[in-house]
Amino acid sequence: MVECMREPPQYTLTAIDARDLYGINDLGDAVGRNYEPTSDLFWTSLYLSADRWGLPAGIHEPAMGQGVSNRAYAINDHGRMVGFMHEENSLGVTLPYRYDVATANLEMLQLLGGDFSGYAFDIDAQDRAVGQSIKQITNGVEVRAVVWDASSVTDLGAILDSTYLYANAIVPLDPAYAVVGAAYSSSFDRIHAWLWLSAAQRGFAADMTDLEPDDPPEIGSQALDMNSSFHVVGSRGERAALWSLGEDACRRPGFNDLHDELPEDLLRLEASSVVNAINESNVAVGQVTYLDGLALVLEAIVWIGGYGYRLADLTDGDEFWELQAATAVNGSGVIVGWGIHNGDQAGQAFILTPTR
Repeated sequence: MVECMREPPQYTLTAIDARDLYGINDLGDAVGRNYEPTSDLFWTSLYLSADRWGLPAGIHEPAMGQGVSNRAYAINDHGRMVGFMHEENSLGVTLPYRYDVATANLEMLQLLGGDFSGYAFDIDAQDRAVGQSIKQITNGVEVRAVVWDASSVTDLGAILDSTYLYANAIVPLDPAYAVVGAAYSSSFDRIHAWLWLSAAQRGFAADMTDLEPDDPPEIGSQALDMNSSFHVVGSRGERAALWSLGEDACRRPGFNDLHDELPEDLLRLEASSVVNAINESNVAVGQVTYLDGLALVLEAIVWIGGYGYRLADLTDGDEFWELQAATAVNGSGVIVGWGIHNGDQAGQAFILTPTR
């Protein structure tokens, strides 16, 4: 049974010279993007927590092509990261990639036949990546969820009858893996969160909306991450959500509305919330969004032991930070995200390290 953290830690904040961080591995290395307003280009940022793979600790900007916007979403403990780049001179076309930090090898990932664009969002310990492959059709586009292994691409859309199928995260499950995302088609009444298990496990897709309350029935949902205890996180409508398929002391089985676990003052507001990531200790992170007068406010949140906490209330250090979004958390509870520092609305990335 999973040992669940019951009390929130305090965190120390490290400012990172990047606009956003989206992913972190268990070594403490993180990836995201930086941005140059004058050229309107963004590019991949890699933060190494220690000297590794022939590079010194600190921030790096891997070469991904001159004058081409790109970003990274995830990195594994082997130093392989995934993301996407814009096709040169065509900002409407995005191409998924897998990059080896140690060898500086850039691999453009294969799209499904006839597709013109795609994204890669996550990578697991076996270097399998997940994302989307996009095809132009008469009335718009068809989006298909895919898994890339070492030499091939698998169309997950063959499992579900859907026009739009998104794959957001992959979790290794010895000897197989699971993928979570969202699906929509004309036969669905709304967007559905879903879980797909590879054939080596059970080989089926599970509709997470089967676990949700019936009222109101029209609310859509999306799954953004999962851990090996089969706790799936994301949002239902505009509320942070967790679907629990496993049995442990951390969460009750079925659907859990994490919005109800937010601090009481946030519950009195017309706020929306989302969970972006969860680790193996069932620490989940995300953010809330609400209006303060005419100003849009974002606050980074961590959920621990059945309660949601403002990360700003748990963080020691610079009072001039507004922690706006928590995007990922690793196995040691280290959190990455972005916010505003010293009033700079362009934003800056941060890393939060638990001190106890």
